[in-house]
Amino acid sequence: MYQFVGNFKGKIDSEDTQKICKVVPKKKGYIKNIYENKFLELDDVSKYIISIGSSKFNKLSHVMNNNPIICIEHSIDIITEKSNHGFVIHSDKDGPVAGKCFTIIYYYKVQNIKNNKLSFYEIKDLYKKKGDYYNLIDEFEPQEGDMIVFDGDVLHCPSDYEIENKTSSSIREILVFFISL
Repeated sequence: MYQFVGNFKGKIDSEDTQKICKVVPKKKGYIKNIYENKFLELDDVSKYIISIGSSKFNKLSHVMNNNPIICIEHSIDIITEKSNHGFVIHSDKDGPVAGKCFTIIYYYKVQNIKNNKLSFYEIKDLYKKKGDYYNLIDEFEPQEGDMIVFDGDVLHCPSDYEIENKTSSSIREILVFFISL
């Protein structure tokens, strides 16, 4: 399903991660920026994250030998009540690299959020006329600094996370690397 790579809080500088896609946060709401490049043209922090994640997923030789196309998504969600990211259950093979891929997610800032999960699914009944088409098969509840990796065919969706303490600011910042195969 997914593999937990590790927690890198304090090991990867959050100021460096913010420079990767140069997203300017709004006062509230969800914003993202996506750009595409080849592995060898990326900055050192992106290469480090991709190397760690792809090594855990046994894809490091693919990355080093093939210099694949990589799409990087930098998402910032400044939450005032409940998230409004607009995601539905999906797989990443239909995403920015448009084809076979694997995904690395680095949760580099998670502050004052509850119900922050990434849920994984399988198709239950594609031809059912009404009701639920998917079975929930696993959930990952990321903490600040966590990194995971999974195949682009895997169905998943982030939860509608919420503010834990309404007197403090809440933010969720992630880097998502879509690595073509």
